[in-house]
Amino acid sequence: MTRRDSAGPASDHSFPPQLRLRDTLRFRAIYQLRQSVADDVLIVYGALNELASGRLGLSVSRKVGKAHARNRWKRLIRESYRRQSDLRQGMDIIVIPRRALEPDWTSVSASLPSLLRRLQKKLHKVANSQQERPSR
Repeated sequence: MTRRDSAGPASDHSFPPQLRLRDTLRFRAIYQLRQSVADDVLIVYGALNELASGRLGLSVSRKVGKAHARNRWKRLIRESYRRQSDLRQGMDIIVIPRRALEPDWTSVSASLPSLLRRLQKKLHKVANSQQERPSR
């Protein structure tokens, strides 16, 4: 029996490819929009998308630590994002952990939802203000 079989067919503890942001062009587009929010733990860049679900991109550099620390950051951020199904709809986000912090579940699980809420408000405010502008 493999690990996948033991989880059962209806397991929702996965991070499927449709929730991942991997395209370099999309990463660039999100960074160029310059819509971000941050706190002591994470920096989150974002953009609205036309999809039913949001996608997560991770940018965890070597400045954060060695491979085991970077992988731990990625696992914690993915899990926290996976649990935020109500907040991630309609947004593509890129999450960057702050340097010199040890990755721990408590700080990531508290930080990411509040940042997603702030980013969602910010993106909708920008989208509404662009719609209200008269086109030339």
